[in-house]
Amino acid sequence: MIVYPALDLMDGCCGRLAQGRLGDATSFLLDPAEAVLGFEQAGADWAHVVDLDGARDGAPRQHGLLCDIALSVSVALQVAGGFREVEHFNGAFDAGADRIVVGSLPLTDPEKVLALLDRFGPERIAIAVDIVMAGKTPKVAAD
Repeated sequence: MIVYPALDLMDGCCGRLAQGRLGDATSFLLDPAEAVLGFEQAGADWAHVVDLDGARDGAPRQHGLLCDIALSVSVALQVAGGFREVEHFNGAFDAGADRIVVGSLPLTDPEKVLALLDRFGPERIAIAVDIVMAGKTPKVAAD
């Protein structure tokens, strides 16, 4: 089993959502690069970094911060949040991301995801879905 410590980014700061709701967020003043460095010092091999602004806007918004984090740590970075276009993927990989996670794109444009997998390879693109249990019937919710 691989444990991915996660960090959410909002407005250039670390943040946290209450039950995944963008309207119910808490921001922390902790430096994101220092937070990921803490994951590394605790023994993590990977860090999962989510651009909540990008998820909200449908395009990555924390590119500079991602670069800062990548330059500050040696753990592998898995990033998510608003990746829709090839340029978004190229920019994140150029900034130091090792893998990009997509959630809603496979539901809205599965052909694009197949093309991204062909271009970048399955080791660099991950698909994530949130499962919401209502009674005993799982429901899939895109991020």
